[in-house]
Amino acid sequence: MPLKRRIVMAGTTFFLAAATGHVMQNGHTIGEKLRGALSTEPAEAMAEATTPAAALPTPQPTDAVLVAGTSLPAATPKTGGLPDLPSEQAQALTSGVLLAARMDAVADSYARPATDADAEYSVFGIPCGSSKLDLSLGASGTLRATLAAPCHPDERVVFSHAGLSFAMLTDASGSVSVTIPAMLAAATVDAGFANGEVLSAERVVPDLEGLRRMALSGDGAVRLNAYEDGAAYGAEGHFSALNPGDPASAATIVVLGDAALEAPKIVEVFTAGKDAGSVTFEAEAEATPATCGRALKAHVVTMAGGRIGMRETLKQAMPDCDAVGDLVLSPLPGWEGPLSVATSQ
Repeated sequence: MPLKRRIVMAGTTFFLAAATGHVMQNGHTIGEKLRGALSTEPAEAMAEATTPAAALPTPQPTDAVLVAGTSLPAATPKTGGLPDLPSEQAQALTSGVLLAARMDAVADSYARPATDADAEYSVFGIPCGSSKLDLSLGASGTLRATLAAPCHPDERVVFSHAGLSFAMLTDASGSVSVTIPAMLAAATVDAGFANGEVLSAERVVPDLEGLRRMALSGDGAVRLNAYEDGAAYGAEGHFSALNPGDPASAATIVVLGDAALEAPKIVEVFTAGKDAGSVTFEAEAEATPATCGRALKAHVVTMAGGRIGMRETLKQAMPDCDAVGDLVLSPLPGWEGPLSVATSQ
């Protein structure tokens, strides 16, 4: 196509140049002819204007028109005005014709296809995806639980392990991490949300052989006290949530859970080495307007060498409300012994 265009342009340019040359070479002759035509045109126009109308030839009817040397029949004018159009009567709209009726019929069977707009999104505008719970090994027979749940920001989550349960709050991104003293060598940790979603993770904890643990689980109204080598309440060797001991030492209490939640679940775990001295335990409950005159419950779980030694439910009867402010202390068995009939249910 470009080649043809160049050829046509060249030929046209050549033709115009040739014509221009002809005019330039014969300009004087063409000019004389034009001047002669202009001098005779006014006279002829005056003659036509003075000729009477009767002298003009009368056009004769003909049945043919000459078109490019061909004789064609002349068109016969149509008489009678515009053609007749079919008559139409206005029709009333029926319910089947109305758009609303048609849409109602479609809506009953219409199912909108799923799109990305149906996905749940985090506070950062990112599709949530799946929640995930990971367990990693920590020091001194502990597990580091890391929960990532983008669609559960600032939400209560309940962790469960070996019959112990505690509740925490996720942050704005739906994440939370906690270090859990393992109560089993083959450990399983669950994390559950209010909507029924539960995540589970498993991990083998290898370094529990030289450890013993006593755990108390409840709503936080019943607390754990541990006394090493006959220590008195509040003296050195007394371990509690208020005096947990040195985390780097062999004997310490760890508190799990958020007491500020509306429905708190708290776990307290005391850990000591197998070669530790004698240890005795007590359950402590304070008589308050919320606890007085009722029975409090807590779960007691012990571990020795990576195996569960005891799993019991403690029921603590509280005094009447005229004793608000008093502390109620109930002895607990050691690492292995069962609870007494008076304090268990």
